[in-house]
Amino acid sequence: MIRMVLVACAKPKDGRGVNGKKAQKPVGVGRVNGKKRLFNPARYRDGHERAAPRDACPTGSVGSAEEYNRATVRALEDGGGMKELRFCTRCSASAAPGDVFCRKCGASLSQVDVSPASPLAIAPVAVTKGSGSERSTATWAKLLAAIVVVVVLVGLGSYGYYQFAHGNAQSSATPTTHALAGSVAPTLTTKPGFSPTGSMTDPRSGHTATLLSDGRVLIAGGWDGLAALASAELYDPKTGAFTPTGSMTTGRMNHTATLLKDGRVLITGGGTGRLSINASAELYDPKTGAFTPTGSMTTGRESATATLLSDGSVLITGGLSSAGVGVFEALRSAERYDPRTGTFGITSFMTVARVSHTATVLSDGRVLIAGGTGLASAELYDPKTGAFTPTGSMTDPRSGHTATLLSDGRVLIVGGGLDSAELFDPAAGTFSVSASTIPPCKGNTATLLSDGRVLIAGGSSFTLANLYDPTTDGFITAGSMTTGRESATATLLSDGSVLITGGADGSASLASAELYQP
Repeated sequence: MIRMVLVACAKPKDGRGVNGKKAQKPVGVGRVNGKKRLFNPARYRDGHERAAPRDACPTGSVGSAEEYNRATVRALEDGGGMKELRFCTRCSASAAPGDVFCRKCGASLSQVDVSPASPLAIAPVAVTKGSGSERSTATWAKLLAAIVVVVVLVGLGSYGYYQFAHGNAQSSATPTTHALAGSVAPTLTTKPGFSPTGSMTDPRSGHTATLLSDGRVLIAGGWDGLAALASAELYDPKTGAFTPTGSMTTGRMNHTATLLKDGRVLITGGGTGRLSINASAELYDPKTGAFTPTGSMTTGRESATATLLSDGSVLITGGLSSAGVGVFEALRSAERYDPRTGTFGITSFMTVARVSHTATVLSDGRVLIAGGTGLASAELYDPKTGAFTPTGSMTDPRSGHTATLLSDGRVLIVGGGLDSAELFDPAAGTFSVSASTIPPCKGNTATLLSDGRVLIAGGSSFTLANLYDPTTDGFITAGSMTTGRESATATLLSDGSVLITGGADGSASLASAELYQP
């Protein structure tokens, strides 16, 4: 929604000041639906004073409300001496003509991104051509209508004010439209967004979050800023609270957690935080709330992948392994866990060693392995043959990215420090670059929503979130999280909302959590 304010240059183009006042603060001009509209960029919602470019309005100053209205009409009629300015609608930062994303908050910009100086969203007064008396009569009639709008807004109270000012307040009420003759009616809209929920018992980043069969979420391990955690906790969507559960047998970070077909959760590998990497594995039983050891992997693995296959076994690929004290190496090997025997065994080797890569089960049961540190290559694992075979490569190397299976069978690749997104087509075995871009992110989350869109959140401590729509191959902003998060988790809950937990904000691990409502 484009939000404008009824302010104008208080000094006309011919240099005559209104009531003899000296020009002080410039007025900017934005475009709305192809028409010029004036606004005063000197004062922003954050309270900071900033000046527009000197030639935005070469003669003007800010005067009284009456002078605003009179000079607005004159300036709109006269036209000249005004240039288009662009501002971010979310944080009000100025943007250069060629900017695609806001340099301050990362929000996507468009040709109509204009931010007001006032938090009230009042439609600008239209200028009616004709005789002076006709213009005056029409103008004051519309000004009176605009004043009535202000009165209505005040009557709505602080909640209505927030809705008009920011356009992203959450409400379960039916959206309401207030229309007045001779004015452009502001519209209250209910938008999806983020809201805080209960906090975890421990700060965590590099942890895991697994949706259990009963709808609760198991949070396990992670780094609290000092050590790898063995503790675990459960999130209950019904109460919005986290409660401790049994602890793992050892501390783990950057490990894997996989929900098995019998409802238990397999935990594998992970770093210890003491220059060593776990080869051990354990099982969590939601019925007892306890972790118990199971067979160990053939080698320790950190930042590996774990994928549930159709036969109930779990494929473990790559990762970082310890080759001595303080010496680490990326792995080519892959192994499978058999829940019936509780053992791991080597299945085969990938075409190249990978760490911080992705593994995604395709609709036909094969597994797409993509990227990894310094890699753009990809390969396919066939559970029937136990073999890896090369497939088309991505356009750029990616690590710390996400790979999401879409409802149409393609795979969406996002992140890895890049602003581009790619789509893998299993039928063609090739990647193609999406026509749309988002701010560069790494360590972000990607969650397939119930309606087929994908929520991209966090990464590189960003608060901004985006939604990818496969039907349009485009990204739109989805609001902002309550805090920036990198290496967080995102879990789709049974009611369609998304639980986002922990992560790091650039300085410390976080205990906070929040919910996204589509």
